Amino acid sequence: MSLQQGITANDVPGDVIDDLPTDQTVPSSNEMQILDTLFRQKQGTAQHILRHSRDVLIVGLLFLAFSLPQSDQLIVKLVPATGTSPYILILIKCFAFMLLYFILKNWYLGRKK
Repeated sequence: MSLQQGITANDVPGDVIDDLPTDQTVPSSNEMQILDTLFRQKQGTAQHILRHSRDVLIVGLLFLAFSLPQSDQLIVKLVPATGTSPYILILIKCFAFMLLYFILKNWYLGRKK
């Protein structure tokens, strides 16, 4: 025996959608952002891979740039102590790498979202 046999519209708890009030106001931009976040369409596999491979591309390009001998020469010109110690050169390149990655990731790519 089904539970729904003896149920009428008056017995249903809550509001019926057709009876809820509506208006014709245009949603605000904040409301539209919330709706876009809640109901965004699923991305295709290719778009998903491209979106997540951006970090790998940034790291690869920065690594390539800091591996070039020209970057070593530039750092030696700016910080003369790096000419005598390769460890200081590596340390400065590491900090420059982290700084540029942070700037690219959080500032430049962050404003495109």
